[in-house]
Amino acid sequence: MFTVVIPNWNGKHHLAECLDSLRNQAWKKFETIVVDNHSSDGSVEFVRQHYPEITLITMDTNSGFAAAVNAGIRRAGGAFVALLNNDTAVDARWLEALAAAISDNPDIQFFASHLVDYFDRRFVDSAGDGVDLDLGPYKIGTGEPVEKYGERRLVFGACGGGGCYRKDLFDQIGLFDEDFFAYYEDVDLSFRANWAGFRCLFVPDAIIYHKVGATAKADAEATRRFAVMTRRNLLMLIAKNYSPRMLLRHIPAILTIMSLRKIGAFFKIRSTLRRRLTETFCPEWQFLRLWSATIKKRRAIMLTRRISDQAMEERCLRLPGPGRFFLTVWLRRHAALMRSSWSKRFF
Repeated sequence: MFTVVIPNWNGKHHLAECLDSLRNQAWKKFETIVVDNHSSDGSVEFVRQHYPEITLITMDTNSGFAAAVNAGIRRAGGAFVALLNNDTAVDARWLEALAAAISDNPDIQFFASHLVDYFDRRFVDSAGDGVDLDLGPYKIGTGEPVEKYGERRLVFGACGGGGCYRKDLFDQIGLFDEDFFAYYEDVDLSFRANWAGFRCLFVPDAIIYHKVGATAKADAEATRRFAVMTRRNLLMLIAKNYSPRMLLRHIPAILTIMSLRKIGAFFKIRSTLRRRLTETFCPEWQFLRLWSATIKKRRAIMLTRRISDQAMEERCLRLPGPGRFFLTVWLRRHAALMRSSWSKRFF
């Protein structure tokens, strides 16, 4: 019934706990596919030796999260595809809870698991994905008590590290967009699903314990790539999925926030002027290189959408008050840093 797809890149140190937790599932009707993105840490040999029951797909290069999960989805034999990060451990009743939600909701096309902070299990990592049309995507419930999210509810989308999808959904809206490589590809898919009229349900009993940031922030270079890719991908996400009306209504706030972040990034870089300019505007340059392909995809989405602008805006909820408060604090902090940097450099 289920195919669990796990993308992996140099995550051998996470795999044993993740795969052992799958072996302990109460629900036994599933297969597991590990897609290895050309790891150099012995991940492939480790899986072959210790988990012979798992289907292993090896990529020729590190092709990114989106391409890896797409390879797994194409190979999937189950009617439902559940995605899982390698830096997770799942509750013994994770798949059982998803199966119950699927049975109770035949009209729902995809489902969001309940991601809990692995290191402090009193708190939520993600109770599904939300989108604030001014500020962008956010994880619902981050840092809040787990008990607050104890009921099923409709949400905008599912985190790619714990989403479950009817396989025929991909036949209707396509697979993950590989131009994203990693980050926000799950939100892009959720946008396309919502434009097509489909809904996502948060399943509180489908619990995944996530080692937050363990994969993306493993080293300084990974952190730099994360910063560039998230900014580039946010531009692609907006260009692809905001309707003309949504752009007109929300672009002033988007441009203001992006400009402030850009100025903050410029003054944060400790290097020559040329390098600072190059690194600061690297996301925009990468985005422009993908402009033609992005606009082509946008036209297809806008031509085939099945819900109105108003309906989409109702599904995209503003980030709750505390989130906007902390954003304000962040902007003020960066403004202070910019003033400090300016005075140190020029006075």
